[in-house]
Amino acid sequence: VTTLHGSIGQINFIDPTKGEMLLFDVVRLIEQSTLCLADELQTHSLSNKEFWHDKLNFEPVYIPTPYELPEKVNIVRDKTPSGPLVVGRVQYWKGPTVLCESLNKLGKNAPEIKWIGRDTKHKEINCSMSDFLNKNYPSIWNNKILPLGNMTYKEVLKHQAQSLYGIVPSIWDMFNMTCVEFMAN
Repeated sequence: VTTLHGSIGQINFIDPTKGEMLLFDVVRLIEQSTLCLADELQTHSLSNKEFWHDKLNFEPVYIPTPYELPEKVNIVRDKTPSGPLVVGRVQYWKGPTVLCESLNKLGKNAPEIKWIGRDTKHKEINCSMSDFLNKNYPSIWNNKILPLGNMTYKEVLKHQAQSLYGIVPSIWDMFNMTCVEFMAN
């Protein structure tokens, strides 16, 4: 039994990196040829089930995520919660461009949003995603959206518990755990 969850080849198919397409085409061919050997395929995501069904002509079993809520972090909350928060890699498919475009449209009414997560390479040009966002959305990235970088799990939970609300701008995710964590806090 094989559980399908965001393979390297699949992620690069959704969010391709310029100059690495041939490598990941080979990776996907290897994934597809080996997955066909499994007695059963399962996934926690309906969109992932559809993705692999299209690629393998085989119906993976959908199993809803067995998720245990994290332990509550003992937090003394401020009387005024902090603004909205995004938790996720600074990566194209996690939606930073979507959020930048949205805040651009809101203009001066746009809220200040904190973003926790590590930076990644831009998929097409030789720079980081954060550098790309800074260049293309200078009035938004590092002004309205404040990247805070990586944090420990406990630090993230504290920020989530303190935030007014969470934002999940992802354009493609299988099951976004940060959404559940926001709801738990």
